[in-house]
Amino acid sequence: MRIDIDDLDSTYNKCLATGKFKEKNKIDAELIKSLKNVAEQGLIFIKDKEKSIKKESDAWTFVFRDYYEALRNLIESMLLFDKIEEKLFKINY
Repeated sequence: MRIDIDDLDSTYNKCLATGKFKEKNKIDAELIKSLKNVAEQGLIFIKDKEKSIKKESDAWTFVFRDYYEALRNLIESMLLFDKIEEKLFKINY
């Protein structure tokens, strides 16, 4: 199977044009700190709770979801350093 990968510039432009993310004018340091703090606190919480979950428990679904959410927050904070606000992972309730 062959996979074609666009070059970085065309991929960036395509994502910007289709609204996957938008460029920001400034770095929001407080938002970055907040996202990082939430991710770190989430990881501490998960690590504590997973010690008591049995291997065959359905509760692992929530552990994996929370790991994903912590990772997503860390990725978003890294993007904000480059003045990029991601839209790909936003969920509208």
